[in-house]
Amino acid sequence: MLTGREIAKQVALGRIRIKPFNPDQCNPDSYDFRLGPFLRILRCNSKFNGVRCIDPRLLQKYTQVEIPDSGYLLRVGRCYLGTTIEKLGSDYYPSQVTGKSGVGRIFIRTHCDADHIDRGFFGHLTLEITVQIPTVIFPGMRFGQIKWFESVGKKGELYHGKYLNDSAAAASRIHLELTHGGSK
Repeated sequence: MLTGREIAKQVALGRIRIKPFNPDQCNPDSYDFRLGPFLRILRCNSKFNGVRCIDPRLLQKYTQVEIPDSGYLLRVGRCYLGTTIEKLGSDYYPSQVTGKSGVGRIFIRTHCDADHIDRGFFGHLTLEITVQIPTVIFPGMRFGQIKWFESVGKKGELYHGKYLNDSAAAASRIHLELTHGGSK
């Protein structure tokens, strides 16, 4: 795992990209990212046996809201997609996204799953956000952290997947992988 000093060094060398980069956001072994100004709220897109639900075979439905400077109240039982202010990535180092301890200690889950970022990805990170109790969030707050690692072994090709070049919270594209009978 790269230290905060090494992250800053690799940013200066262009091997890690963080736009905008602020050295004050470097930690001993990670870099803090900040919450962007918009959220997408996941809505049910189907019914199954009379119950409103998410069907992964269908395009997901979202409502987008702007987080005002005065704050936005996250509610229990809702699923939110947020994004980072920073664009982050590297062609040299894979990374992992995780929450900040201060945010976690008020029981905000900032990144529920899909925490691995492949080499070759560069963009705004999509954050999968849920809360255990109603909690107010603010745009620009330090919301999580990213860690970079050295790859061991022969490096293969860089990431070129379906979430590359997203500029906002990226909705699930799982419906592109599924057909009526299962995976393609």
